[in-house]
Amino acid sequence: MAMNKARRALLRSYARTFLAHRATRRFRCGPEIRTQVRLLQTKYEHIIVDVGGRDTASLRAALTVASILLVPVLPATFDVWSLEPLDDLIQEAREINSGLCALVVLNAADARGQDNEEAAIIIREKGSFEYFPHPIIRRKAFRNAAAAGLSVLECQPSDEKAIREFTLLANHLFGYAGDIASISYGNRKASSTKDKDQRRASREIHYSDPPNSVRNRVRRTVYPDPNSVSQELVGSDRLGGKKTGLESK
Repeated sequence: MAMNKARRALLRSYARTFLAHRATRRFRCGPEIRTQVRLLQTKYEHIIVDVGGRDTASLRAALTVASILLVPVLPATFDVWSLEPLDDLIQEAREINSGLCALVVLNAADARGQDNEEAAIIIREKGSFEYFPHPIIRRKAFRNAAAAGLSVLECQPSDEKAIREFTLLANHLFGYAGDIASISYGNRKASSTKDKDQRRASREIHYSDPPNSVRNRVRRTVYPDPNSVSQELVGSDRLGGKKTGLESK
């Protein structure tokens, strides 16, 4: 039983990875990203585009249509220095998208020490970026939640410090982090119910016809003798006492 559950979980994980990979490939070109974002913004309140941390056509295109650029960075010297080329890209993008806000957050930060503050000082000196003053500390709760496909708001046992850090960032970006747990639970419950209904329908579709229905009579008479299909189909395929027109004269 435990092995079957583990196998099903692994298959679901592979399916999600495959679908995510297909979706990523579908909109990986710069012009396509601009087009899709403009189409989707009439249907959704928030659209998240993951373009990676490299100078690509996708990143440049996303900067021209985004409202907020979220830049997670490690509190290390080399990682903070990597913001320099991104600074130039943001300045270029703001010639087209003047409302672009670039928000930098320290991710996997240290719980103690001066590295966080030293990185924050360097980030604040860069005019193109806004520094988010609540770092995301490196915690086991984030790894456990990601492995389970959940957020830290849903993962049990809960980590109050991790929840607070995540909530502060989500509230700053979206303003409704407190509802994420209930929204995600509702989505999973609805998806699970839909999957169960589909499986039940697929099982019942072969038994939904009455025993003497036209479909079952045709199914029984057609396949045993292919040479007599037309004659036996005529005898079994009368609807309301009327012939179907297949009877041979």
